[in-house]
Amino acid sequence: MNVCQECRGCCKFKKDDEYFAPLFTKSELEKIKADKKMFIRRSKNVYQIKLVKSKIDKDILVCPFLDEESHLCKIYANRPFDCRFWPFIFMKEKDKIQLGCFKKEFCLITKRMSDEEFNNYLNSVFVWLEKNKIFELIKKHPSLIWEKEKDVIVIKEFSI
Repeated sequence: MNVCQECRGCCKFKKDDEYFAPLFTKSELEKIKADKKMFIRRSKNVYQIKLVKSKIDKDILVCPFLDEESHLCKIYANRPFDCRFWPFIFMKEKDKIQLGCFKKEFCLITKRMSDEEFNNYLNSVFVWLEKNKIFELIKKHPSLIWEKEKDVIVIKEFSI
């Protein structure tokens, strides 16, 4: 599944949105052979990348794996689930897990989609989730499940 337009809007963060920095499982971290000092440990096997100040816009924080000049991700082939899944997230809601999508203004590709195109995209997301055993991943790493987020539209609920 790849409809990414490579704008890297999802690799850049306002200072108030720093908590959305990508999460990495321990195995994802080992795959990219990154220095653990670049991360904050969020749970036993989940780490969050420490964002850095943008070299281009001092009011923005960026993922250190983003090359701001070329707009290329240095670990694109091995980017974590959290990056692959954007603009979708899993959220906690009591005893349920919700699949959500950030509102269209947060992602250039979904912003440009008609309702029909978005529904087709969403269907491909469900296929991708099943094919890649993502539900097993989030059960194994519940720290990948975000708290309820106001800028997200809930698409579907699942029992834990």
